[in-house]
Amino acid sequence: MVKYARFMTVYLFSLATLTGILLGGAWMWLGFVVIYGVMILGDESLGDYYEEPAYRHPRLLNTLLYFALPALFVLGVAMAWMAGSGDLFGLGAWAQANLGLDLFARREATAPWHWLGAILSAGITFAALGTNIGHELTHRTTDRGAMVAGRWLLAITFDAEFSIEHVYGHHRRLATPADPASARRGEHFLFLSPAFRARPDEERIRT
Repeated sequence: MVKYARFMTVYLFSLATLTGILLGGAWMWLGFVVIYGVMILGDESLGDYYEEPAYRHPRLLNTLLYFALPALFVLGVAMAWMAGSGDLFGLGAWAQANLGLDLFARREATAPWHWLGAILSAGITFAALGTNIGHELTHRTTDRGAMVAGRWLLAITFDAEFSIEHVYGHHRRLATPADPASARRGEHFLFLSPAFRARPDEERIRT
């Protein structure tokens, strides 16, 4: 069961982010601390994973992809509630009646620097669930449900055009001068080398 559980880790990260945002105050840094703590310390201590176990229930893994959309919706609502002044969707009243949690007081106790933690935590979570999983689902061009879910995930992260540009642009023009997503020789992640900038397109192709 552990081999399945490790694919659910990203939802534990999103739960930590959601919990921290709703608790307000310094708790808004919870997602950032948990995600980076687990990712950095875990990566260093556990090393690379090379096993290729057999999965008897691949449908379970596939279903996990679709949980990303409601997870991001809930996280978005939580952030909107904490940033607002009313009681969006009656969330504050519900939490007080059912959980004994005074979200109104938590919101009042939240300072601007706490929001920096919320933004960083949510940013990583939205990227992990929205961009990564949306990217995966929009490759499934023959599956209408996957395309709809994937495009919504990308739309939530303000990158809806990726589902068109990546699948119908990058995939068709991979590693050619017409593909802006393929790096050229001498091209760096942050900048282009002077040698590359000085050379015409024709010479880039030959090199």
